[in-house]
Amino acid sequence: MKSDTPASTIRVAVMQMGYDRYGPESGHQFPLNGGRHYTLEENCALMDDYLAQAGAQRADLVIAPECWVRVGLNKVDMDQLPVSIPGDNPIYNLFVHRARQHHMAVVGWAYEKDGSARYNTAFVIGSQGEFVGKYRKTHPVPGEETQGQGIRPGNEFPVFDLPFGRIGIMICFDNYFPEVSRILAVKGARLICYPTMNSPRLSLETRAAARAIDNGCYVACSVLMGYRLAEGSAAIYDPRGETIAGSGSRDGVVTAEVDLQHPFPMAFVPGSEQSPGADCRRFLLSARRPEIYSALLSPPPICNMEYTPY
Repeated sequence: MKSDTPASTIRVAVMQMGYDRYGPESGHQFPLNGGRHYTLEENCALMDDYLAQAGAQRADLVIAPECWVRVGLNKVDMDQLPVSIPGDNPIYNLFVHRARQHHMAVVGWAYEKDGSARYNTAFVIGSQGEFVGKYRKTHPVPGEETQGQGIRPGNEFPVFDLPFGRIGIMICFDNYFPEVSRILAVKGARLICYPTMNSPRLSLETRAAARAIDNGCYVACSVLMGYRLAEGSAAIYDPRGETIAGSGSRDGVVTAEVDLQHPFPMAFVPGSEQSPGADCRRFLLSARRPEIYSALLSPPPICNMEYTPY
C-alpha cells in the first residue's frame, strides 16, 4: 500500500485498450482489407506504457485485459504468442519489470504453453516481481478451442493472497457462468479481477455489476476493444454493483481506491435493517443453502443448437 493512504486501502488500476486503434464499428482482431498491422513488439510497447501509467498513478494492483497481445497481428503471428508462465520471455518479463519498478502487484495475461497444451491464462505477480500464481480460463469460447487456437480449458479456481487481501480471477466468457465468481467468493476472494475483450458495453457492465452484487465483493474489469461489437468499458464495481471508476469510451488507465478489509454495509439488502452494520459479503455467503443446490451438479440437457464462431 502507498504511504499516503490508510493501511487497509489500496489503489486498483484497470485498463481499456484498442478503442483508439479501431473504434467501435470497425474493430478487427486481425488486419483486414489493408488495415493497420501491429507487431508483437508494438503491442508490448503499448502495454508497457499502460503499466507505466498505472505506476505513475501509484496503483497497488493493476489488471491487464485479455488478449491484449494479439490485436492487429496476422494469424500466422499467433503461433508465436504462447509462452511459459512463469518463464524467461518478453511477455512475462514485461509485467515482472513494471511490478518490481513500481512496487505494485500485477494481474498479467498471456497465451500460455505447457508442453503441447495451450491455455488462456492470467497470472499474478507480486510487488517485488515474484510469481504468485496463475489462473487458466475455465470456459473458453468454442472458437478458442476449435478455430485454430487449440486453447484447453483450465479446471481449477485458485485464489491469491496478497498483502492487502485475497483476490480471484475470471476471464471473459467465464462471467457468463455465475458459478465461477461464486466459487471465488466462497474461497474468500474480496476482489475479482476480470480481464476480458469483445463484449458489448451494456452486456459487459451489467454482468460485471451483477457478479459484484451476487457476492458482496469488488469486481475490477480491464477490457480490450479488439473486435467488432466491443465498446468497453473498463471499470471497477463496488459490492453494490455501482461503478466507482470507469473509462467510458476512451483508452487509458483508470484507478479507484478500495478497502478490501473493511466490512461493506448491506443496507441495500432487504431485511438488512435487522443486522445494522453487518458485512454484506458475510451475510450473502451465510444465507446460502448449498444442501439444496444439487441441480447445479447435474449434467446439462443436450443442446442441439449449432455454434457459429464470431
